[in-house]
Amino acid sequence: MTELATDTIVCIQYCIVSAICALSLVYFIVVTGSSAEHSDEIRFYKLAIGFAALCATTDILYALREYSTVPFGSAVSYAGEILYSLGSICGAYCWFVYSEMKQKSPVSYSTGLRRLCMIPFAVMCLFTLTTPVHGLCFSISGTKYVRGVLNIPFTAVCTAFVLVSGIRAMISSFRKKHHANRILLRLLLLYAAVIAAAQALQTVLGPILPFRSLFAAVLFMFVTLRGMCETVTVDALTRINNRFSLNRLLDAKIAGGERFGLMMIDIDDFKHINDTYGHTSGDEAIFRTASAIRSAVPRGCFTARYGGDEFAVVMPPADETDVEQIRQKIRGELKKAAEENGSPYCIDITAGYAERDGKIDNIPDMINAADSILYERKRAKKAHTAT
Repeated sequence: MTELATDTIVCIQYCIVSAICALSLVYFIVVTGSSAEHSDEIRFYKLAIGFAALCATTDILYALREYSTVPFGSAVSYAGEILYSLGSICGAYCWFVYSEMKQKSPVSYSTGLRRLCMIPFAVMCLFTLTTPVHGLCFSISGTKYVRGVLNIPFTAVCTAFVLVSGIRAMISSFRKKHHANRILLRLLLLYAAVIAAAQALQTVLGPILPFRSLFAAVLFMFVTLRGMCETVTVDALTRINNRFSLNRLLDAKIAGGERFGLMMIDIDDFKHINDTYGHTSGDEAIFRTASAIRSAVPRGCFTARYGGDEFAVVMPPADETDVEQIRQKIRGELKKAAEENGSPYCIDITAGYAERDGKIDNIPDMINAADSILYERKRAKKAHTAT
């Protein structure tokens, strides 16, 4: 195979992969814009994707210049490489800010800190824009791209910002106050590690594939899909709120310092229903319990399926009398549904209630407080049945 034929194959595969990456990234911007809230956090996320799409697009120009016979002038060549470099630098900054916002670090709410962190990125952008004059970042020799002395240091600075933030995100993911976002926080470190690996591959293996754009598109896909999952707030079986929406509500209430009550509800002997009457009957029992809870709780309460046969109700603070009335009303609704449907089994529930005080500052502790009452009641029920 001649060198010309080899170059043509590399050019075609480079252009195809870059085009797919660019189109995918644009699609992720559209999806994120249509399904997410319009906050600063989302804006920085979309900007990070946009700059990655710019890099993928200019990768096509790079491949055509390096491996094809398409004539490019010096001005066009420099413009393409400057845009790629600016996309990399600005994309790293936007991702860094997004990562910090996800962790609720001081950078997320301090404009001054954000501007301070922007200084090294602004300096890198300035050097990149003026590189045709000094050639410190890169130069174009004929049709070939030549790295300058500042290329690796600039790459290292961008990678360091993203990597350090990713490591901090991983550490934050193990803290109770970040319980609701723990999976996404771990993805932030994965993104940093994978982009660093892609950069290393690009440097060692050379321009055989746009590794950086390819890896970035795959990682943005995972993060975007994760974000889309979190926007699905309804449980498919019961048609009440799901655990994502429950976590989001609890997180907001705890962060806002609100006083509220949480009732955790569990179906008694659910395994017996599943084992005796089958999983279809088990699904019916879960659906029936969700309907009973929704009918029994006062208006304004938030009901959600926590998981399996366990449910949660977020409500205003209440005394034990009010809580017991809700328990009994749920049981009444379940009994009525069993009679109307001629059910061969009866559903009973156990519920535990806890109220948030100033000592509880995270979701797991709030749920554990209500769960501990629930399991205490379950043990008391079993002891009473045994006697």
